[in-house]
Amino acid sequence: MSKDLKTGMIIGVVLLIAATLMISFLSKGSLRSRLKDKFNTGTTPTSPDDSDKEQNSADKKNTDDETTQSTETIHIVTDGETINEIAEKYYDNRMMINKIVDENPHIPDDYKLKTGMKLKIPE
Repeated sequence: MSKDLKTGMIIGVVLLIAATLMISFLSKGSLRSRLKDKFNTGTTPTSPDDSDKEQNSADKKNTDDETTQSTETIHIVTDGETINEIAEKYYDNRMMINKIVDENPHIPDDYKLKTGMKLKIPE
């Protein structure tokens, strides 16, 4: 075999391996969920039952310690409103959408909000 053919075959195999790795990496879920898993230091409930248990334990903690006052802000999305506009309204910074997205897992990956959606706005 000629040297050029061997070089071409090696380059082809390397590109094939790189493409396979990229496809397998990208197909493990949405980018948003992978980044959330990577940077999330706490535990995320895996089922609605788990979140109910966590909510009940959080409610018990709040009632036990009466000095802890938590106020939860709920925002109802209006027609044409974007998540950036909501972040700017509550945090004076459009780049703070991650706080809202982390608190509201029901927001779609493309961040398209529907009119009437209820969003929890963390402090």
